Amino acid sequence: MSSFEENIKDNTSSSSVATGTTDLEESIDNLVLHGSKNVSEIMAIDAEDESLRKYKETLLGSAAHGDLGDIEVLIIMFMMILRMMMMMMMMMMIRMMVLITIMFVVIIMMIMITIMIVL
Repeated sequence: MSSFEENIKDNTSSSSVATGTTDLEESIDNLVLHGSKNVSEIMAIDAEDESLRKYKETLLGSAAHGDLGDIEVLIIMFMMILRMMMMMMMMMMIRMMVLITIMFVVIIMMIMITIMIVL
């Protein structure tokens, strides 16, 4: 039996077939995620390995050299939009409060007029 056939036989063992799970599903279930790292921490890992450093620079682009300008612009724009939305919501709430107050005043005046007519 070749190593390829043995590998297939191992991958289709009775336990995985009986439970309906595959090695990939089992490895995903056993996957442990470690905390996130910022760009400078990623670049500091194995910094002495030149080929790994170049590979990281290729993947990270300008962020590998500390250029996070685009991200900062997006964050600022998001914050400005969020602030504008909050201001619009506050204005709408104030308008609603004014309308509700006017409605209560009109209702009270109608009640007073009705009472005056009845008396």
